[in-house]
Amino acid sequence: MIDSFSAAVFPDKQIEIEVQSYSGYKADEKPRAIFIAGKRYDVVSITDSFLTESSDDRARRHYFHIRCSDASLICFYYDFEKDKWFLKGKAK
Repeated sequence: MIDSFSAAVFPDKQIEIEVQSYSGYKADEKPRAIFIAGKRYDVVSITDSFLTESSDDRARRHYFHIRCSDASLICFYYDFEKDKWFLKGKAK
């Protein structure tokens, strides 16, 4: 079940998610809500946000750590090359 897993359990598995985001100066600038396995999580605050770029394949990702309305903490990222969002980890 999604609610009880962590990134350590599935380190190489990419779980695609849907994200509703605010697009201001840039596209997908600020997530407002995410959907995991059909369940909506409203974003209360973004606790961290950073960009990464892989040295071997130059893959770029924008990571977000968020606190949701149900008090859960979720980490997910946007993969620029794939143009998709993926779940990294979730803790309650």
